[in-house]
Amino acid sequence: MNAPIKPGAACAILAATLAFSLIFAANAFAQEVEAERVTVTGEPVIVTGSLIPTSEVVGPNPIDTLDRDLINKSGQGTTTEQLLKSLPIASANSIPVQNNATGAGGPQGTASVSLRGFDPGATLVLLDGRRVAPYPGTAPSGAAFFDLNTIPIAAVQSVEIQKDGASTTFGADAVAGVVNLKLYKDYR
Repeated sequence: MNAPIKPGAACAILAATLAFSLIFAANAFAQEVEAERVTVTGEPVIVTGSLIPTSEVVGPNPIDTLDRDLINKSGQGTTTEQLLKSLPIASANSIPVQNNATGAGGPQGTASVSLRGFDPGATLVLLDGRRVAPYPGTAPSGAAFFDLNTIPIAAVQSVEIQKDGASTTFGADAVAGVVNLKLYKDYR
């Protein structure tokens, strides 16, 4: 039962055993002593980004809000149309408001808003975040729109304007953006 081991095999077994023991011994001696801890003081770090959860409130598309204080300070007349015409972005043709008093460009005496130079039918107007029925006439292009002259400025608590396209949220009539008129709840 006891078979003699050949000298070549014995040398190979001995060499493998010696190699494994040297590898594990080298790892055991490789640990270094921990260095002394040094406390360093420096300039304060200013963080420009934050994790304040406002993105859920604001959303991915920023909204310009005109509250009642800004509306009063604007000194504009009695219609929502006059307020929207007074905005600085209106002079840059981002919010052209059309007053069709002569009836040449649409129904007579109506006012519509169009964001970013699109047709008035591409701008969705909401009252307190809800859709409203369009004016019974159409814009020169044939698109339906909301008549701004039906809402007195005294009834408006704030105006929210989303200038980016919002068709994924509101549908095809919000390609240019959304104007949300928030009204007073107790207005008479």
